[in-house]
Amino acid sequence: MPLISRVEERAMKRGFEKGFQQGFQQGLQQGLQEYREGLQETVVKILQNHFESVSPELVAAINAIEDISVLKQLIDISLKSNSLEEFEQLLAQHHSRLPTTQWNNDL
Repeated sequence: MPLISRVEERAMKRGFEKGFQQGFQQGLQQGLQEYREGLQETVVKILQNHFESVSPELVAAINAIEDISVLKQLIDISLKSNSLEEFEQLLAQHHSRLPTTQWNNDL
């Protein structure tokens, strides 16, 4: 007499597959979140290294950006900007879909 029936075996297999898929999706989402946060941090660090003082509002605006391709573009913009004001202007021009914050209201 088998310890588990075929029905139980199939149910266990389906449960395992479903759990594996959910775990994979959660891991993928967590990895993307960490990558996004790393890009946000990189933009802020570049700006701080070039211009020393970066307003909390600008940091918050950068941290609110979730689109990875936009964050990659911001790294390029931050490296090419000659001033913080130039970065803010380029940011406003190229990414008008970003949330309105104090820093771009002043532009």
